[in-house]
Amino acid sequence: MIADSDFEGGERQIKRSVSIGMTAAFLFTGVTAQASAAEPTVSSEPSTVASDGSVAASSYGRSPINLFTTHGDNAHVTRGEVSVHGWWTKQSGPAKKAKVTVWLQAHKGSKWKSIDEGVRTVKPGTSKRANARKKCKNRTTKVKFRTKVDVDIIGYADSPRKLYTKGVKLRCKV
Repeated sequence: MIADSDFEGGERQIKRSVSIGMTAAFLFTGVTAQASAAEPTVSSEPSTVASDGSVAASSYGRSPINLFTTHGDNAHVTRGEVSVHGWWTKQSGPAKKAKVTVWLQAHKGSKWKSIDEGVRTVKPGTSKRANARKKCKNRTTKVKFRTKVDVDIIGYADSPRKLYTKGVKLRCKV
């Protein structure tokens, strides 16, 4: 469950409290369309070209759509290291794997700074997750950390949006 997280898309940020259920799937769902280097599938339907030069989707067939949810946990300290995880769950569509990139970010001054990055290609679900971690130099100083997650569905185009969790203060100077 992700609470009070930022989900960024371009210049627009949406900040919401999310509970498990249909609301979470709707608010944090990415949509993908198939990306292929092969030639487009041309149908026998007549082509519909708009005045701006765009071509109607029915002229080239249909691409599969993938609906998925991006997840990230709050930063936490385990065995003397601050750690974050990222993963995805599939709502629908043919996608089987995604490259999940997760960043551990620390609040320094007035900005968030990425201090570690983890990348892992995983199937949907929570059994395999991308991880980023950093060893604590001391456990007395409090530092604010957050998780940033990007999910790229393999073989399909998807949104450039990234998930940001709420910052949490931990006794871990890095």
